[in-house]
Amino acid sequence: MPLGVAAGLGGSLIDSLLGATVQFSGFDEERKLAVSQPGGAAIRRTSGFNLLSNDNVNLCASAITAAAGVALCTRFEVFG
Repeated sequence: MPLGVAAGLGGSLIDSLLGATVQFSGFDEERKLAVSQPGGAAIRRTSGFNLLSNDNVNLCASAITAAAGVALCTRFEVFG
């Protein structure tokens, strides 16, 4: 149970960190709404770089969390 809680919390934090740093987030001044893709003069970047899409961020966070979970299970011999 503690490993599951730690994995969920850690995965959420990793996803948030990646999303804030390598995923573009901007604001469209003309339409007055948040956007996830750059383009046009009316869109200004609010955070992140345009390196990964939201789907890619989710995939990376899931892969990192899964790998860390396996490493912890192996380290603490959870399955054997």
